[in-house]
Amino acid sequence: MSKFLRYSVILLLIIIISINYDIMLAQKKSSFLELAKKLYDNGDYKQAIDFIDKALDKDTQNLYQAYNLRGICNYNLKQYFQALSDLNKSINLINIKLSISEKSDVKKELNTLLSNTYFNRALVFQELNELDSALNDYSYVINSDKDNKYAYFNKGFIYYQQSVNDSAVFYFTKVLQIDSNDLDALYNRANIYYQEGNCQLSEIDYHKLITNKREDEYIYFNLGNCQFSQGNYLQSIEYYNKSIKNNKYMLSSYYNRAQSYKSIKNYTAAVNDLKFVLDNIQKDINFASKKEEISKELINLQNFMKEQK
Repeated sequence: MSKFLRYSVILLLIIIISINYDIMLAQKKSSFLELAKKLYDNGDYKQAIDFIDKALDKDTQNLYQAYNLRGICNYNLKQYFQALSDLNKSINLINIKLSISEKSDVKKELNTLLSNTYFNRALVFQELNELDSALNDYSYVINSDKDNKYAYFNKGFIYYQQSVNDSAVFYFTKVLQIDSNDLDALYNRANIYYQEGNCQLSEIDYHKLITNKREDEYIYFNLGNCQFSQGNYLQSIEYYNKSIKNNKYMLSSYYNRAQSYKSIKNYTAAVNDLKFVLDNIQKDINFASKKEEISKELINLQNFMKEQK
């Protein structure tokens, strides 16, 4: 083989190696974010961030996606201020890209990602207790996607926390209009109706929950109280029984059941319930301060029973 030919072969090999290296490097760059997404899906947020950092360093075309994903990872790691910083960067970069993009399909994709990023930032604002900012972000999401039940739900829940009941009911109702089987929205709306003293509407929602196998001691307790307030003492006892079946130490149900028993003159059953409350009073902080009051009530009832004999 001639000297020239040997050099040509060597040069060709160098070119091939260089091309292959460039291809491998390009593949590696583009795969950092994909690997990070897989790690995120598997709940490995810390390792996902390691790959996102590499993507931020190597792949400048997808910075807005990388910041968004890192923001979500930091949110799940409860690093809320870092999450907020990342999501703000993502929103700014998406807006810049939107301003220079001309293709409608690209704009549509960017607007969807922007809406998702606002939703993620709203979650962070909730954790930081910046509720007005969270509400504003959820409003942006709703304006972008009228059928986003999660934005309606979270907005309703914030109003619920703030005791702005009319707004909370409005947004929980919007959720139910989108998904009639959303039992969390139904549960929260039922509780608001109950707290407002609207037994008619709360009972409708509570019964829907029970029909859908969503039941707990508080649902039956509230139903019992509604029946008691209407003078339906036997029905209230049935609901208190079911409340206690769900939680044998639901002292509120025992105490209120005692009041129902007293109303139908079943004093022995009332005494037994009051005794149970006193014997287990330390299990419920709401009753711990009422021990003396309940003891007096029990003694008075026992004395009354003796007088009736």
